Amino acid sequence: MYKATIYFDANEDNYEQGELIDSPGANWEEVLTADTQSELRNKILEATYSKWGDLDSEQFNDYDWATEYHTSYLANEDNQGDASKSEIESWKQGKTRLWSVNCHILVTKVTEEKASL
Repeated sequence: MYKATIYFDANEDNYEQGELIDSPGANWEEVLTADTQSELRNKILEATYSKWGDLDSEQFNDYDWATEYHTSYLANEDNQGDASKSEIESWKQGKTRLWSVNCHILVTKVTEEKASL
């Protein structure tokens, strides 16, 4: 079995100024599991509104127990889902507020072994 833990960090994004780090944002995490690597990859791409080529696999933190990926997307005004093309155009004109959602993804292979506590 394969597991991905995705840490989401959302900040308001201003087209002119970029991410507004000091604005009230949101943080959450999601754990995904799958029987195959392909299935997990698809679940990650769906959860992060990404394409496989969008994921950066640079190992920033030198995890020896997980493979680390990073990606980001623009969420709509309610910080839900992927912003539409019309929402992005409105955002560029300063009429709509969007959120930059940064995703830190840790992928591991989970083995089931007998254990006691």
